[in-house]
Amino acid sequence: MLGIVVLFALTDRPPQARWLSAEERAALLAELEREKGRGAGARHVKLSQALRHPKVLLLAIVYFLVVTGSYGVEFFMPSILERWYALKFDALTWLVILPPLLALAGQLFVGWSSDRTKERRLHTAVPMAFGAAGLLLVIVSRGQLALTVLGFMIAYAGFKAYLPAFWSLPNIFLAQTAAAGSIGLINSVGNLGGFMGPFVLGKVESVTGSFEGGLVFLVVCMTLSALTVFRLGLGRRDEVSSGPP
Repeated sequence: MLGIVVLFALTDRPPQARWLSAEERAALLAELEREKGRGAGARHVKLSQALRHPKVLLLAIVYFLVVTGSYGVEFFMPSILERWYALKFDALTWLVILPPLLALAGQLFVGWSSDRTKERRLHTAVPMAFGAAGLLLVIVSRGQLALTVLGFMIAYAGFKAYLPAFWSLPNIFLAQTAAAGSIGLINSVGNLGGFMGPFVLGKVESVTGSFEGGLVFLVVCMTLSALTVFRLGLGRRDEVSSGPP
């Protein structure tokens, strides 16, 4: 249904958007021209080269690891809470709403802060580290419902808050078609984690009868993603301000 709405309501160009004021259309067009001019000064990289670029491949691995952690928790959080605390359906329903609410607030804050400070690296790596810390709190807090839910809330915030800063990273060192193609590759490879996380968590639980081992695996994935982004060094404030090299 939404696809049909988008087909008829979403325009291709800012001048066609009747829901925007003249000032808003002019601002968007100016921003597009500014980005085009910035991309023109970037080192020319073919699409085939961009898809083999070491930084692109590392970002794809990072996204795979984060999606592995995110989907693993999203699929199994209700089961974990129900198993550990024998919650009734009504109570479980209210509790599983809390983590996504904090994730929404975190994503909005990180997007605002990253744009305000012109910094991407820490705004990507720190939320990922929070995701790992939240899952670690979940593991050690078994038996204490409030702390377990708090751990899931922190983890969810980390799973989602990094996104605005993360998806700006390819545009720092690539432009136009190369940037678009690299983003597609990162997204495609990363979303395979949507299978890996739930599979590992479910498999470990079925073999051991416990969720802790699978949660430890997710903590490792989130930690590795945060460390990789931090060591990659991409997205420092001066680098973002100057545009592509």
